Amino acid sequence: MNPQETAAQQIALVGHVEEICEHQGLVPPVEVNIVDASGSQYDIEYCPESDWVDLPPVPIMPPVVLDFTDATGRRMERRLSDFAPSPEWTKRSLQ
Repeated sequence: MNPQETAAQQIALVGHVEEICEHQGLVPPVEVNIVDASGSQYDIEYCPESDWVDLPPVPIMPPVVLDFTDATGRRMERRLSDFAPSPEWTKRSLQ
């Protein structure tokens, strides 16, 4: 995977994180542990007020397991089989 494909993949992944946090009412900042298909783990912090998410510049291979912990200690887990953006997220990001 070339650097541009990796960047596009990570943008889509962060879009899923954002969408899940919003729909589930998670209170920021939200710690997200990502485990990809190869077993590699990545920890990020998502906060809607920040444009910065610290992901390494390497491909993250789906499927992934996302383990969320919000500021109140609420925990939840989601699995993504791919990083295709949802139609709702794509519409919002183009506005």
